Amino acid sequence: MIYKKFISVIAVSLALAAPASAATFTGEFWDVDTGSAGDPASNIIDNLADALSIVEGADQRDADATFVSTGIDYPTGPTGPGSTSQTLSSWLGADAASLSGLGSTTMLGSIFRFTGSIFVDAGINNFTVGADDGFRLIIDGNEVASFGGTKAFTNHPAVYDNLSAAGVKSFELIFYEDNAVAVGVDFRRDGAVVQPEPVPLPASAVLLLGGLAGAGAFARRRQKAA
Repeated sequence: MIYKKFISVIAVSLALAAPASAATFTGEFWDVDTGSAGDPASNIIDNLADALSIVEGADQRDADATFVSTGIDYPTGPTGPGSTSQTLSSWLGADAASLSGLGSTTMLGSIFRFTGSIFVDAGINNFTVGADDGFRLIIDGNEVASFGGTKAFTNHPAVYDNLSAAGVKSFELIFYEDNAVAVGVDFRRDGAVVQPEPVPLPASAVLLLGGLAGAGAFARRRQKAA
């Protein structure tokens, strides 16, 4: 009985310490049309370097809002972005229900970072990033595609050559919009919006859980033999 309680306590502790992540992306938003002192280029983000400076560089600061993304397709479809006069909440659509932080700000001068896990096949994977304006896509720590200026909505090829077996890989997509009239981003493979994958448990946790299961089975056999 004590052994069973011990196994149960360890299993519950593992679940609390390292819960399996849901199949969603994490979204972060920076409002760069507010006159914040740390924003470069007179608060107009019109190039990738300025956007990266705020997200991870010399002008780094906390995101103004966070949300859960069920798929990167904002506002909708691959051919027509929304308006920068929209609020963040309306632009996110159904995903706005998870929004924490700014929601009523407009989309003028915006930066987003999406992170999570996606499934990739072995060999060549043909993705596209649709963006108005710029972006940077990283998969498994490797930069796959980027655009560093401003433009109308364009679909950019993003070819990822997976040299290992098919499986789940981490990704990061940073996207920005300058102070123009339209804003939109999507992330697709073969025309379909890329779906998030659950984050796999660390190998050590999988081994430990497997060991606990085996130990439990061994204990049950001993009890039956007794």
